[in-house]
Amino acid sequence: MARNLRALFETDKKLEKQGVEVDYDFAVITVARAGGSNSTYKKALLDAMQPYRQALQAGLIDESSLLDKFIKLFSDHIVLDWRTRRSTGELVQGIAEGDSDGELMPFNAENVFKFLRSLPELYEDLEKQAAGRKLFLKDLEAAAGN
Repeated sequence: MARNLRALFETDKKLEKQGVEVDYDFAVITVARAGGSNSTYKKALLDAMQPYRQALQAGLIDESSLLDKFIKLFSDHIVLDWRTRRSTGELVQGIAEGDSDGELMPFNAENVFKFLRSLPELYEDLEKQAAGRKLFLKDLEAAAGN
């Protein structure tokens, strides 16, 4: 168990921008931090939400109706790489729509958007991890108490 607050909360600003790998066994997805020191994403989010700000505050529009916008921002600014693990263990850049040994969609923001839109639970999981601090802690071992 970590014995100081710095180990529990201090994030690595470089990792927040360069990204960390999230390993789902069949796919390894590199994500930047959705927040923290990732000022590019924070600015893009503010800009994209500007037209909806008053409607959101007044309760006239639900955040869930903006899901496509959130996934688009995430695809453009947070997902930095997507590799699929073949049955041989080899990691190949690209997105498998089905079997990991099948044809891959090229990795690009448009294909990431399409895939995450078709599998919103994956988007939700990735977004929670990218928005949190745990993946981006400066001293992971100290935070884990090792």
